[in-house]
Amino acid sequence: MDLLKLHHSNICTYKELFVTWNNEVVQRFLGQMVDALFYIHKQNIWHRNLKPSNILVTGEASFMLSDFSTETLMKDELKWKIRVEEEEINSLLQDIRGDSSCLVGVLTLMQDGERSYFPFFPILLMMLQIEPSMRPTARDLVTLPFIGKCLTVAGDTSIKLKMSLSPTIRDLLFQGGVESVLEFMQAFWDIEEIQAEGIQHLASFVKDRSAFPYLLTCTEVITLAMKTHTDSLDLQVEGCTLLLEILSQEVAAENLRKVGIIPDFLSILRRFLHNDKICLSGCAILWSLAVSGNSEDNADQAVLDSAVPVTCAVLQNHLQNGVVAESACSALWALALQGCLTDSDYEPTAALLLDALRMNPERAVLVKNGCLALASLVRLSETAALAILLDSKGSGVELMKHEYHLHCEEPGVAEALCLLMNEMVQYGEIAAAGT
Repeated sequence: MDLLKLHHSNICTYKELFVTWNNEVVQRFLGQMVDALFYIHKQNIWHRNLKPSNILVTGEASFMLSDFSTETLMKDELKWKIRVEEEEINSLLQDIRGDSSCLVGVLTLMQDGERSYFPFFPILLMMLQIEPSMRPTARDLVTLPFIGKCLTVAGDTSIKLKMSLSPTIRDLLFQGGVESVLEFMQAFWDIEEIQAEGIQHLASFVKDRSAFPYLLTCTEVITLAMKTHTDSLDLQVEGCTLLLEILSQEVAAENLRKVGIIPDFLSILRRFLHNDKICLSGCAILWSLAVSGNSEDNADQAVLDSAVPVTCAVLQNHLQNGVVAESACSALWALALQGCLTDSDYEPTAALLLDALRMNPERAVLVKNGCLALASLVRLSETAALAILLDSKGSGVELMKHEYHLHCEEPGVAEALCLLMNEMVQYGEIAAAGT
């Protein structure tokens, strides 16, 4: 074969392989494929052009996906149109999708009577649905027993298969106090359902204050659960809510830094930007961390600096949700006080805060927090003052006057508005232009 003669540093090499397609090999390849798809989907990448020629066999028991071309960037709607055109002339694919018996017959012949692949038939038929929304995702496939077996055969994968314990054993091990629950969670840190149920038990202990002597350990265990099970939305919501309750104690905020959770916590916020519960608790946690932060600690400061774009993204995504926007404004205020914003942050952050005020003019707490954050920005930079005055959606000074008339009888809001205007006055020419 001529391709086998190619030996060049800039040319993909080929080699001759003989693969025996027995039960174990097929399951290993299928497990590797699901693992590969699960990985790229977690990175928000879809291959969209899977076919035999794009699956490169690298050894007797392994392969690599190739051809991540423009197909991965195409919108589903565009790709759907191409698929429809292709399927109009692809009668074989239509026959397979329309009549499962022919597929069963083909696979039966291929495996020489081996019927152990029969659990795969209904899965394959689901994967061949014409309507994309009807097909299982890689995440859906992972939950199927047969695919779980294939992943086990594949060996080392990026997917953590869910483990479980019987309810009877769980109930028995969760009996006892805080210390018992913590030990149980530490022993079974890789089992999602144990961590989720354990967080619920810890929440009750925190509520009745019996967890107070164990707050440091509680924080470590909760943050480890959140770091380990980042795909569990319910666990992340309950974990964030419980951490917020615990953070009323200064020692808990300090422990969050000690266990190095803040970068992972920011990743969780990025992942769940559209979840209002996580964003609400998350911004409140960032506020607590920023308020108790040590600006002289360079490592601590660098971590808090990285929280600014995440907090702005939360505010941008929840401008119409007054409760979340309030929490985000509070976090931005605390981060500004800690000096976490850079010169390039002042103008867009000021504009974002003004948008929050415009969209929630009646919310006194939001207006107060937003104005305090703006005052901190103006104190640091003339750029922020100009952004308020020359905002493309209208003068920020006029907005402040409007807010003052709405909330003049609320001391906290009026004080924050006066503080902001006082900071604006320090830039004489800017203040004169705004009057």
